[in-house]
Amino acid sequence: MPVDTEHEWQITHNAQLLSEPLLDVTQTKYLDWVITIMFYKAVHVIDKALAERGVVDIWTHEKRKENIKKHLRGLFGHFQAFEELSRKTRYEVLRPTATDIDDAIQLLHEIEQLGQSA
Repeated sequence: MPVDTEHEWQITHNAQLLSEPLLDVTQTKYLDWVITIMFYKAVHVIDKALAERGVVDIWTHEKRKENIKKHLRGLFGHFQAFEELSRKTRYEVLRPTATDIDDAIQLLHEIEQLGQSA
């Protein structure tokens, strides 16, 4: 499993992708992908926070959830809500609305804030 510096690289990489004009939330028709990329940025924020605590054996979302509950308790509800939104856009063909994008932005912000202070 990657260490915290590798998660940091992926966080930055995903942030750079989200800043591309093609994924500008005010203009893109690919809002489902914006949410997916934002979710995986959040995953790496969480995994980095866990790696900083010595937890690196995370191979599934279920294992991640166990470790969030154990080590990053304040992030669990945010992660669960974001995972559900992302899953709906990926597998249930949810066409994201402006509200969905606002929710995703807020969830990512909260995870970033809590992940840094956890």
